[in-house]
Amino acid sequence: SKDGIGAFGRLLIGGRFGTLFDDDPKKWRMYADFIGSAGSIFDLTTPLYPGYFLPLASLGNLAKAVGRGFRDPSNRVIQNHFAKSGNLGEIAAKV
Repeated sequence: SKDGIGAFGRLLIGGRFGTLFDDDPKKWRMYADFIGSAGSIFDLTTPLYPGYFLPLASLGNLAKAVGRGFRDPSNRVIQNHFAKSGNLGEIAAKV
């Protein structure tokens, strides 16, 4: 169930914010890093509170999936900016 929550969150973010990534990709990339770090913090607290493992792990997975949902599209916009001569594959391989 925790993986399904993460997938649903990523789908929701892609559908809701998909058109905004082209305007300011650096801002969205920064948000993605903050949200992904918050998800990692939730994952790291699961050993401290084993009784709340499923809610904490689900929330951590949701936050990391939402962070990936913000990071991946904004990363593509940044890569397209650097691939002026049509060498997107080369740029993606080096980033």
